[in-house]
Amino acid sequence: MGHQVFIWVGNGKDREGHQLVRQLDLVAETNLEAEPLGFPDCFGGKLLGAAPELLHEIASNDFVEVGFQSKRYKFTKLEPDGGFEVTKAWQ
Repeated sequence: MGHQVFIWVGNGKDREGHQLVRQLDLVAETNLEAEPLGFPDCFGGKLLGAAPELLHEIASNDFVEVGFQSKRYKFTKLEPDGGFEVTKAWQ
């Protein structure tokens, strides 16, 4: 089943040094249940429909965060075919 994920990718800095980001809205097939209970510490899956160029841009960017079910995650692995693993980025 597909889950909506948001990926924030660094897009430079403003004059004051604040990180500028752009948001990508993607669909991911995950190894989670259809409606996960709570917030998982980590999960994996595959980004669907993302072009290889976009995956390369995400993988090579210094600032990347993943939004899933109102929580932020960081990639621990992102493969050229869209396969990924993320871990929580909150306390």
